[in-house]
Amino acid sequence: MLVFVEGRATKSRRVWRVFFMNESIGTCSITNDGSIDDEYHTIYLKLRAKSRGFGLGWKSFAGVALLSQIDFIHAEAAKKNKSSIGALKKAGFIENTEKSAQFNSTFSNTMTNKISAEKFISLMPPSFWTDYADYFCNHDRHAIRTVLAEDLEKGNYIVEQLGLFLIVDFEGFAAISFNRKVCEDTLKIDQSIDESRFIGKYLGYPECCRLEIEKEKISNIDDYAAIFSKNIDDKSVLYITDYLEGKALISHVPCSEKCIESIGNADSVKAFLKKIGIDSCYELPKLLLEWLM
Repeated sequence: MLVFVEGRATKSRRVWRVFFMNESIGTCSITNDGSIDDEYHTIYLKLRAKSRGFGLGWKSFAGVALLSQIDFIHAEAAKKNKSSIGALKKAGFIENTEKSAQFNSTFSNTMTNKISAEKFISLMPPSFWTDYADYFCNHDRHAIRTVLAEDLEKGNYIVEQLGLFLIVDFEGFAAISFNRKVCEDTLKIDQSIDESRFIGKYLGYPECCRLEIEKEKISNIDDYAAIFSKNIDDKSVLYITDYLEGKALISHVPCSEKCIESIGNADSVKAFLKKIGIDSCYELPKLLLEWLM
């Protein structure tokens, strides 16, 4: 799990230490490169090689940019550095239109309410933690969609220390991501009567599984899940019956009992849990609270 801890700031620089699975993996800083009156802020990220494989570059750029609440943050990268450019774009940095030898981009913040990490954790239902683990293991996943366990006023929030963007609608449904625009798009499509069945692309469901859901003939996902559950062994990594309790390894209904893509997703989450020393996703909130202390 990704945690950001801000250090002591100076007039020209703010620095966050970045932790993943309770290990320090690097730093991200935002520097005022001009005069104090200019307020020209630039972001820099330095992560250790051991952090690769979980998409932490773009998540770190986005998390720190959101937590800073600075109106405009600039970033640049060499045009041949495709990985850095990809990370910045995925984080929500928009390329500037003026011609330059470098890739130049800007991240814009709007005034957003802050919510403590502890409060955020208390709001999440057990099923969320399966999605949260998958979010760090599944490169095709852009957001999490859930129903809050407790009431929270409709609006936009930034989660302190976790750097997550949270949008809550008037019915208690929420979209969570490090990218504000992705949150907005996820909730918008989820609320659409005609488009909601296509939300699987945002949630990282394998294409073969999404196509089954997106077929017009499947109108009730709960019934579809119940049928699948009857045909799967409770020892299988694809066992989804306990998803609502946070004990499943995947958060979608596979297209078959032998779906290779779904098995790959589940195995990644299983290995992730093993690496941090727990057996099930529902143990994650307790572990995360310990890391935050």
